[in-house]
Amino acid sequence: STPIPTGLPTLVADTGATNTYISALCPVSNPRLAPSAISIMNPNGSLMQSTHVGNLDLPMLRPPEARHAHIVPAGPARLLAVILWHSVRCRLHC
Repeated sequence: STPIPTGLPTLVADTGATNTYISALCPVSNPRLAPSAISIMNPNGSLMQSTHVGNLDLPMLRPPEARHAHIVPAGPARLLAVILWHSVRCRLHC
């Protein structure tokens, strides 16, 4: 098995997340400006805005659509939308 690098943010698989949201600290490929920002409501009621989108650097997630993520520079966003994996027929290859 491949060791998990230290110092990287922990990602949380969330069955209730509507999209995958990550912080700017998460490694991504193909980062680009978001065509339209997404507002994310935190449990405390505050809002965060996405600014970019990218692909998670997790090649074991297939197909590539399963790696799409919204980057939220403010805050510790790190939710993986498990429900969306089903819609793109994702498989985890370890």
